[in-house]
Amino acid sequence: MTPSEADTIGYERVSKYLKSTRYGRQNLITERWDSDEQLIKWREAWADVTNRILAEKDIDERIDHRSFQERGITEQPTIHEGVTARIMEKQWNVSERCELNRQIRADNRLLRRLKMELQKIAEAVKTSIPKIAKAMEHIFMNLIINRYNQRQAQKAAAQYGEWINDIKPDYQKYNDIKRDIHSKKCFLRDLNAERKATSKVNLLKLKNLSKEIAESTEDMEELKSELSNLLLYYKDETTFKELCSKIPEYKEKRKKQEDLQNMLETRITEQTKEFLSLKDNVTLDEEAELKLQREVLRPDIVSEAKEHLQALYKDRFNYNQFSEAKSYISSSLDETEREYAIKQRLEYAIEQSKHYNSKHQPLKKSTERCR
Repeated sequence: MTPSEADTIGYERVSKYLKSTRYGRQNLITERWDSDEQLIKWREAWADVTNRILAEKDIDERIDHRSFQERGITEQPTIHEGVTARIMEKQWNVSERCELNRQIRADNRLLRRLKMELQKIAEAVKTSIPKIAKAMEHIFMNLIINRYNQRQAQKAAAQYGEWINDIKPDYQKYNDIKRDIHSKKCFLRDLNAERKATSKVNLLKLKNLSKEIAESTEDMEELKSELSNLLLYYKDETTFKELCSKIPEYKEKRKKQEDLQNMLETRITEQTKEFLSLKDNVTLDEEAELKLQREVLRPDIVSEAKEHLQALYKDRFNYNQFSEAKSYISSSLDETEREYAIKQRLEYAIEQSKHYNSKHQPLKKSTERCR
């Protein structure tokens, strides 16, 4: 298109020449094409087109290009599984990615269930002690499950970290030895070439070269022996290199488990706040009845949490870890409830004191003289 035609239509020509920037020279068109803003526009356009086609086909499903955080969804998103993981699952092998997604979906189902329970409680009469007790015990169950999952993630991250720390020094030493061997080979090759090119008459130089070749050969044999000793703990060099190639993968897995652990810690904190917010609907006179109702519900709630985790982890379920999670949450909630009760009683005492002072306020003496 000619410049005159572009001006007629109202197009503005973008300079195609490179622009000097802080990080070097960058093309304006490439800069805009590769920006985050342009990626968001493409995703939004794709979602609009897809939703329009779904509406034309009378399909109720819709897609949204925004993230869970932008949409205000507190559920944890699943990760990409991939073809390899699906094939492993079909062959009756457990894929870590699919297993993690199953755990995430189970946690999200529990979260949705808890939200539904809280919504029902909010819509019901707030002074209903049995309903408040049921909601609090459901939060207690969810806290146990989240604590158990958090400990699992912590153990998995520690195992990945331990594996990396065990093999990483050997991998570094292996690379150093291989580099030294390669360097010695090049040096020997140069010495042999120099000895070959040296005249037989120059006996002193030939003698020195032979000595250097012998010393370098001995050094290289020591390096090979050191490499063999390093690989004694492994099947062979090929197996060792395959293990070392998994270091980036295991680092990524450790990072995911650490992120999951932090996410569950945040969720435990939020649910503890929800637990205490339910107590705001209970007066001091109703605390005894609330405690009694919770004690009645507690055995079934603990049993339900245990059955959920057994179904999720199957043979990998650890009863000791479950007991630890239950004890941890119980003591944690007891401490927060104790702090809450002290604060509530203190506020009540201050209120009573204000009421007493206002009722028994002494009369002020009159400053006027009697006439």
